[in-house]
Amino acid sequence: MTATRPFPGRVGVIGLGRMGGRMAARLLDPSAGFAVTVCDVAADRAQALASQGARMTATPRAVAEACDVVLTAVPDGAAVFDVLQGPDGLLAARRHAGKAVLVEMSTIGVEESARVAALCFAAGLRYVRCPVLGTLESAAEGQLTALVSGAGPDVEAVQPVLARLCREQRYLGPAEEARLVKLIVNGLLGTSIAALAEGLALGQRAGINRDALLDLVAHSAVASPAVVGTAQRLRQGTFEPRLSATLLTKDLRLLNEAAADAGALAPMAEAAHQRYAATVEHGWGDLDFSAVLLLYETLNEQCAHRSIS
Repeated sequence: MTATRPFPGRVGVIGLGRMGGRMAARLLDPSAGFAVTVCDVAADRAQALASQGARMTATPRAVAEACDVVLTAVPDGAAVFDVLQGPDGLLAARRHAGKAVLVEMSTIGVEESARVAALCFAAGLRYVRCPVLGTLESAAEGQLTALVSGAGPDVEAVQPVLARLCREQRYLGPAEEARLVKLIVNGLLGTSIAALAEGLALGQRAGINRDALLDLVAHSAVASPAVVGTAQRLRQGTFEPRLSATLLTKDLRLLNEAAADAGALAPMAEAAHQRYAATVEHGWGDLDFSAVLLLYETLNEQCAHRSIS
């Protein structure tokens, strides 16, 4: 039955973390009409989706050999290359040249993505860059925004898949444009939440009630969805990771590299990267990136002790 599905009826998902797992679950809904194959380095994630009807495989190569379209959603560029290369990698699969499509949805660097493109083209695999914007809830509900770049026919070929996952698709160009835009957006996210943390920590040191300040900020002119959501979670006192401090630190590093390559200034992104890197160094890398507040609180406490001494 799977073999008779019209293109792109057979879809693979490699990387079943917070975002990838939710996207795979969307594709598994019987109303979507896809036969879904999944793979993850953590077998329990794949097993959970197999219990919902997915076919589970042990290697990226096996996913590619079973599917028309393969989505990858992994933590970083190194993980993307691990998925692609080696005897069990996606590129080792036997396929009809020029038909299968890789839709790479991770947040990776511009230069890394260009290298992925070269590897795919050499192997006869079509390549669409498709990082996404949105929350975990957006992923579960099919309400993501896709930032898409690649050859027009390749992008068109994967429209049925992206339509199941995303409420909006923004085509940005034929090459690495989507990668840069994703990094820019994450840079804006990181700098805004670092600024929020800085202001909160200052207010706390001056004796202002934190919840009152959070409520005021959430109803002010700076109340973006990210700020409002972060304020709500900080009032609840939770740093459960949605985007970890480690991953945002990586994103800001990649943004700064892209800015340098473009000959552009990015001093705010550089400063934010330093703050998030310090957050990771203090042992909070696995927490949500809003844990940068803990860094500011710690540094302010140290500053106060030095002033007293």
